[in-house]
Amino acid sequence: MSPTASASIFELPPILNSICQNLSEIHINTCRLVCKDWASLFDPYRWDYIYFDTPSYGNGLSKEPFYTNLGPRSLVAVRKNSSRIRNLSIPLAELAQLLRTDQEALSRLQELNLRTVDGRSDFVDHVNEVFRFVTKPSSRLHKVSMPVITTGSLGFDYCLLPGLAVHLALTVLELRTENPPDPLVALAILKSCPPTLRKLVVNCLCHGFDSSMEKVQKIAAGIRESEEQYEWRRLDSLKILVMTCCMGGCESWVHLPILKNSPNLKFLMIGGHYEDGEVDFEGFRETLKLIPTTCPKIEHLHMRHGGQESAVSGADLVRLIQAYPKGLKSFHFVMPRSGQEDVFSVLVQTSATTLESVMWEYIYDPPTLSVETVSRLVQDCALLEDFRMRCRCYRHPRCPHVELDVLVCNQNKNGANWWYD
Repeated sequence: MSPTASASIFELPPILNSICQNLSEIHINTCRLVCKDWASLFDPYRWDYIYFDTPSYGNGLSKEPFYTNLGPRSLVAVRKNSSRIRNLSIPLAELAQLLRTDQEALSRLQELNLRTVDGRSDFVDHVNEVFRFVTKPSSRLHKVSMPVITTGSLGFDYCLLPGLAVHLALTVLELRTENPPDPLVALAILKSCPPTLRKLVVNCLCHGFDSSMEKVQKIAAGIRESEEQYEWRRLDSLKILVMTCCMGGCESWVHLPILKNSPNLKFLMIGGHYEDGEVDFEGFRETLKLIPTTCPKIEHLHMRHGGQESAVSGADLVRLIQAYPKGLKSFHFVMPRSGQEDVFSVLVQTSATTLESVMWEYIYDPPTLSVETVSRLVQDCALLEDFRMRCRCYRHPRCPHVELDVLVCNQNKNGANWWYD
C-alpha cells in the first residue's frame, strides 16, 4: 500500500476514532512522534488522557510522563477541549472550578482520578460539587479514584449518595487515604456502591488519627450512626477487591461487611503493614476465617499482612488453601513462623494444575522451609510463571537464604518471572 493510500485511510474519522479508542496514552503519543502527518492526525486524541498539574510541582512538569502534561495555567485549555477528554487526573479544586463555569463539561469522561494538593485544605469546600458531577444520571464514568472524605467534612451532602447507588455505568471505585477520614462519610459511600461495581479498592480508614483512643472514639461513633442510617448493599458483580489497613482497626467495620456481601469475588488482596507492635491481629484472623465461607469463588488470594510479626500461623494458611480444592491461580502471603513446609505441601496438592503466581515474604529468620520443598513446587506446578521470594531480615548484614536464592535465580521456565529480593 502506498504512503498516500495509507494516509487517506487514517484520515477517515470513523477508522481513526476506532483505532484510538483501543490505544493507550503511551501509544497515542508514540504515534504522534512518527512523522508530521501522523502528529497532525493523532494530536487531537492526546486529549483523551490528561494529567492536570498543580503549582506545587513548581515548573508544571507532570510526575506522569505518558499523559498529556498540563501546567497550572492550562485550565482554559482543559475547558476548551473538555468534550474530548476520556481519562482525567486533576486536583479536586480545579475540577470544581471547571464545573462551575460549564455544567456540561467533560461529557465524554470515562475515568476520573481526583487528587488533593499538599498544603491545601480545600477538599471540604469542593467535594459536594465534584460528587454531584460524579453521580449525575448522564455521567459516563466507569472508574473513579478519589481521596477519602476528611474528618472536617461536616458539610457533606448525603442526599447525593442515592445518585451513586444507581450509577450503573460505574464499575471501578478506589477510595484512597490522604487525610484522617470521617468514618461516617466513608461508610456511607461504601454502602452506596452501585450493584454493577466490579472492582473496589479501599485504603486504610483508621489511618491518621493522633492516638489509639481518638481512633477508637471516632470510628465507634461513626459506626453506630452509620448502622442506624445505612445498610450494606449486595455486590454480586464485584470480582476484584483490595483492602488495606495500617493500624488494625478496619477489619471488623469495613473488611468483614464487604466480604459478606461479595459472593462472586475472583481476586482478593487484603492486609497491610502494621507498624505498631501493639496491634491486635484478632480482626485479621477473623477475616481470614470468613473468606472461604462468603467468597467461595476466589482464584487469586494475596495477603500482604505483617510488620514485625506474621498475623497468621501456618495452620491458618493451610486451612485457607484447603478451602479452595479446585486450586488457586495466585497466592501471595507472609511466611508464618511455623508450618512452612505444610503450607507449600498443601498448595501443591490443591493447586498444582492451576497455580500461575506465588510470592512469599520472610519477615524474620532463619527459614524452616527446605530447598527440596520449593523445588517440588516449581517442578509440579506446570503453569507457574511468576515465582517471587522477598526477604526482610533486617537483623543480618547478609541474607541467610542463599540456597533458596540460588534455586530461584537458576530457574528459567518459558521466560517466567523468577526473582529473589
